Amino acid sequence: MPDRANVAYCYDGSFEGLLCCIFESFEKKERPVSIQPEGMGQLTLYPPRAVQTELSKARRVEAGLRRKASDESYRLVELGYYSCHEQKELLLLDFTRLAMRYGRRALSMLADDTVNELTRAVQKLTNRRTSSNSLCASRLGTMARCPL
Repeated sequence: MPDRANVAYCYDGSFEGLLCCIFESFEKKERPVSIQPEGMGQLTLYPPRAVQTELSKARRVEAGLRRKASDESYRLVELGYYSCHEQKELLLLDFTRLAMRYGRRALSMLADDTVNELTRAVQKLTNRRTSSNSLCASRLGTMARCPL
C-alpha cells in the first residue's frame, strides 16, 4: 500500500475526473487523505492538489481495471461513483487498488471492509433506483386507469 500523502486531491466532480485522481495516486505512489470535487470548500487542513481531467488517463484506468480485474469490477466502480457514500472517492480508490492487486478475486472478498462497504453502497443505489422505478410505474398505472 502506498504511503498516505499529506495532500487532498481536488477534481472537477466528473467520473472521468475521479478516474484521473486514481491515476494520479498510482503514478505518485501515494494515497491522499481525501478526494473531493471542486466547490466543496476546503474540508481538510491538508493542502489541496488540483487534478486535471484527461480522458487518456481516465481510459487507461478503465482499461487497466477491465484487463487486470474484470468488467464487473469496473462496473462496480462506475456504480459506486453514483452512490451516496460520504467517502466514495477514497472507497473507489481503495477498491481499485485491491482489484488491481487481486484481480477478479477482489469482487468475492466480501470480508474485506472496502469490498463490503462498496458493495453495500452500490446495493443501496440499485435498490433505491429499482424501488423508485416501481413507484413511478405504479403511479403511472394508477393514472392510466383514472378516467379523464
